[in-house]
Amino acid sequence: MKKKSTSQSAFFNLRVLIAAVFCLIGVFVALLATGAFSSAFAQARGAKNNRSATQASPGTQRPDVVQMVGPVALNMDLRELPYIAPKEEFEERVLTRYPHGTAQTGASAGYGISGLAKVQQLVKNLWLPAPNMPPPLLTFEGLGAAQACACAPPDSDGDVGPNHYVEAVNVAFAIYNKNGTLLSGPTTYNSLFAPLTGTPCSGNNDGDPYALYDPVADRWVISDFAFPSFPGNSFWQCIAVSQTSDPVSGGWFLYALQVDPANPTFLGDYPK
Repeated sequence: MKKKSTSQSAFFNLRVLIAAVFCLIGVFVALLATGAFSSAFAQARGAKNNRSATQASPGTQRPDVVQMVGPVALNMDLRELPYIAPKEEFEERVLTRYPHGTAQTGASAGYGISGLAKVQQLVKNLWLPAPNMPPPLLTFEGLGAAQACACAPPDSDGDVGPNHYVEAVNVAFAIYNKNGTLLSGPTTYNSLFAPLTGTPCSGNNDGDPYALYDPVADRWVISDFAFPSFPGNSFWQCIAVSQTSDPVSGGWFLYALQVDPANPTFLGDYPK
């Protein structure tokens, strides 16, 4: 039997490799001649240009600038404002895994009980006991459920200034002195923002309010949001800034701001 030598086998493999390389070069040249690569590159460039056209390049983005309605001056004592009833509150049904007052059938002992108490029991001896919180200097009754549309929760908010405390709940706010004596209110947001005609702030206030005292400007700010319906196509933030440091009789400046007018069906973020 005649056997191939090692040198002959290696020479044969080298020839096969060289032939394969030349074949690939030929295929590449043929594709270039037919314009296949040019077409693919053009499509890639077109897709990139389309993305660039729809997306602003870095450093060129700008925030939406929305024209605010106002200021509208409210030059009167809040105690003299005509009463305008709040908008009827719509409370969505609370969704739970099981109806209130019931438990899962066949549940193990302790089902549904928070594990926090067990953790506290385990670690209570690891640290020194926390000191007791000092009692408040003053407590007094704020607005009740009947004055806050009986909403649950009432979304309470408030702030204290040098001479006043302002409490805000979902449909109204009240102003007290530093001893807890009621000075004004409850005043509905529909009453406060009634002069902002042509906007939902005039008659369609929906709550989620906040009250803020600005110690630098010595002014008060009260705000809530308003919309005619939900889902809807117009969502607004209603803003009142006191003209003086006296929120009761010093007058207010009223403003209305549409939230994200470029997307009018979206209920956007709002301060709270």
